[in-house]
Amino acid sequence: MKTFKGFIAGVIATLLVTSLIVSVFAEPITRTITATFGATKYFLDGEPFEEESLVYNGVAYLPAAYLAEKLGLSASWDSATNTTSLTSPPAQTCERPHIPEITVLSAPSEVKRNDSATIAIRGIPNTEYILRVYYENESVAEGLGAAVSDDEGYVSWTWHVGGRTNPRTDCAAVISYKNEELHTHYFAVVEAE
Repeated sequence: MKTFKGFIAGVIATLLVTSLIVSVFAEPITRTITATFGATKYFLDGEPFEEESLVYNGVAYLPAAYLAEKLGLSASWDSATNTTSLTSPPAQTCERPHIPEITVLSAPSEVKRNDSATIAIRGIPNTEYILRVYYENESVAEGLGAAVSDDEGYVSWTWHVGGRTNPRTDCAAVISYKNEELHTHYFAVVEAE
């Protein structure tokens, strides 16, 4: 009797490997077979384990419930319909934090060397935003960083572009919130007149 139960469980386990969700509706089959039942060594993701299994015609059959547990599934048996159901666990969801929207109110398209530049935005009131300005060779303008918006959501940054800053067209001002970039504004540094 133990051999026959192991055989049925093995057949169900084989179907599991091909579909992960199995429903078997079959009439009982009575047949005499020659099989071996005993401890068999397996590997799952490189980790060895041993389990009692039925070996028939060179194929090892594991009980469906045992295999489901090893794969992180749940198994249930309905004896009225002769059905094993295997179910995946509910998917884990990872919610992304709310990223506020901002409106850029003013930003320079050009900044002269030895002059000041200002970027102003409107976002969520009383919220910390960060501005970083990048020049050539990834150097960063000094005196910027975090600033908290006022009760109406307004915040601005002003910085000085030094006289030794090389003129170029690919400077970037990056506004972020909690390490999430919200907006990148490109501007040029030009020669003072």
